[in-house]
Amino acid sequence: MVYSNRFRRGISIIEILMVLVIVALLSTLAFPTYAALKARAGLAGCLSNLRVIGIGLNGYLQDNNMVWPQLPRDSKGKPDFFGGDPTKLSTWWKDTLEPYGVYERHWICPSDLTRIQDADEKKPFSASYGATFFDELPGTAFRWNQPWAKESSGMHGTRGPNMLMPDGTIREGLSILDDPNKK
Repeated sequence: MVYSNRFRRGISIIEILMVLVIVALLSTLAFPTYAALKARAGLAGCLSNLRVIGIGLNGYLQDNNMVWPQLPRDSKGKPDFFGGDPTKLSTWWKDTLEPYGVYERHWICPSDLTRIQDADEKKPFSASYGATFFDELPGTAFRWNQPWAKESSGMHGTRGPNMLMPDGTIREGLSILDDPNKK
């Protein structure tokens, strides 16, 4: 009895190679898309953190007769910038706004891998965002269209860091120079 090859049930090496080529091609197309999606997710997390900081600052202002958070004073009555130590300044801002729902995680941008790694290694706290300093007069924070907080660096694009404005909007770097009334 003669058996025909057309009824065989195995897979040839050519078929396996073709499947591998197709999988490799699809994966090379998917990786750039994944990187872009990850970058957009980091930007969305950053914007969310800045909005939470803005809500916390508004809560603080409402509880303190519209007076911006003031740094502790040194022995001469001048603001104490903690000797220029950014970790102490970051901790002061975190502690000041924590009663208003702004926790340590909100001060670290999801795209700021250096600070995320520092937090994992239990290094001193250092924020990805810095807040502006205003005088102790009520309403000063609303008198100028000056950012309330901004990223310490522009991690999300070429126009500069994201900035939290007094009206609650988030502006990107150089866009602060754009006329909001111009469409």
